[in-house]
Amino acid sequence: MYYYDFNMVGLLLRVASPFPLANLFELEHYKIEYCPDEQPEALYSIKMLPEDWTPRGKLIREERQTAVYEWHGEHHRYYFWSIYTKARYVLLAYKLDDLRNYTIYLQQDGLPELLRQFRLSAFFALERLLLHHGAFQLHSSVIAWRGMGILFSAPSGTGKSTQAELWRTLEGAQIINGDRAMIRQRQGEYEAYGSPYAGTSGIYTNLRVAVRAIVVLSQAPENRLERLEPSVAFGKLYREATVPSWDADFVEKISELIIDLIGQVPVYHLVCRPDAGAVEVLKQELTKE
Repeated sequence: MYYYDFNMVGLLLRVASPFPLANLFELEHYKIEYCPDEQPEALYSIKMLPEDWTPRGKLIREERQTAVYEWHGEHHRYYFWSIYTKARYVLLAYKLDDLRNYTIYLQQDGLPELLRQFRLSAFFALERLLLHHGAFQLHSSVIAWRGMGILFSAPSGTGKSTQAELWRTLEGAQIINGDRAMIRQRQGEYEAYGSPYAGTSGIYTNLRVAVRAIVVLSQAPENRLERLEPSVAFGKLYREATVPSWDADFVEKISELIIDLIGQVPVYHLVCRPDAGAVEVLKQELTKE
């Protein structure tokens, strides 16, 4: 058996595989030395599926390339290779009452092809583990500037990476993650962490920074900033958070966490152009004190 340890959001994740994983892709940034004496917060065991296995149980969620079934007290998440067929997939299974143990099942058929492009991080179902530790994923880029964490959140293509790059170029900020930050409450304060989910930005780091502000972006021919009321801010952040909507208990808990976050961290709406003026209007607000 081959073991791999990863540190993510200050949590220890361990992967046990019957064969070596030749390419960890973005997870190389989070890999740490394997220490068998340390108990992980989550253990992912890679196993082979029985050849006669087919999706079974109660279907509770289905999208183009994924499906979720409930079967004998477990959730089974199927990740299909293609939108055109459901014959080939990776299966993630876990018990509903167990947040520590997960099994990633692979099919023997086509295994060499799968392993050449196997993105292990895609099958972690991290949102369950994160929420248990007061954390969640937010669709946002995150920068560190003068010791402050600034998150830019918006739908894809709205300008998250552009604003982060402007701050790097004009203000010397460090880009911690380009597309999906992980936010965790620790000792009553919120920190943002880089994640292995960086979209097309390709910017992965295993760093953290205290969250000073969250900025929701909109494109416009002008640069204007306003602080959002809590009810409006909640809707904006919830929409960009990773939420398995089929899990009512999860929805309730992450809603409480986002409400607490908004109570401690200002959320702004930045209507902006992709230029230095957008940086300046936000900088003026952040340095008022």
